[in-house]
Amino acid sequence: VSTQSTWGNIPGVFEFLWKPLGFLVNYNKSLHEWHFRSTLDHLVWIFGMLTAFCHPRWDSLLEKLDNLQPTIQYIIKNVVLVVCIALGYFWYSTVFVLPKNNYNALHPYTSFIPITIYIILRNLFTFTRQYHVGLLAWMGKITLETYISQFHIWLATLGPNTNPKRLLRLLPADYPLLNFCLVSVLYLYISYRIFQVTNHLKNWALPSKETAVVRHNVLTCLVSLGLVYGASFALNFLVTNVSGTTTVVV
Repeated sequence: VSTQSTWGNIPGVFEFLWKPLGFLVNYNKSLHEWHFRSTLDHLVWIFGMLTAFCHPRWDSLLEKLDNLQPTIQYIIKNVVLVVCIALGYFWYSTVFVLPKNNYNALHPYTSFIPITIYIILRNLFTFTRQYHVGLLAWMGKITLETYISQFHIWLATLGPNTNPKRLLRLLPADYPLLNFCLVSVLYLYISYRIFQVTNHLKNWALPSKETAVVRHNVLTCLVSLGLVYGASFALNFLVTNVSGTTTVVV
């Protein structure tokens, strides 16, 4: 938590941490884009972990609420509904409608508000939580992979170090719908495979019942990261002093 907060909130920390690896992450002066992408949602993972932690308690609370007398249920649920609508309107009118740059500055600290409201309203009433779309439920399992992969598989930029502006085109321009279907299928399949590979790597690197193996793997990763970081820092230092400039080696 402290690392992520420092990363995005204190000016200069991000640049200092990534300077030794500038040759890797500052390709074509793209460090700014990396900073923007990695800080825009850098706090919402905390909300996700808290949501998962509180899920059993929330489920138990809903069960108790559903077992109350109908009149009491009606009052409590409608009070919650009104509060959520009021909070949603407040967020929309004070945050969502801001200009892009102003909104981006507040997004890491306010994005949990509409998500929380949706979760509460989606599950507050029995008739709304007893239905779901199977495809969306399946896609919900690979949202991390689809979020990351969209910039590499599904979308395309108009030039080096530019934001994605259009769909990746694998077929001639005369077949936009076929191209959309093809690219989307590949995008979802590769994202799902990344999800599977990630789970296999997680089970290998962090086995649930083998503390010694986990300790060894974590220590190995930290040492390896330290060696790579140190080597990069030393290489940049040597090249900078030899060349007499501050240009990062590519």
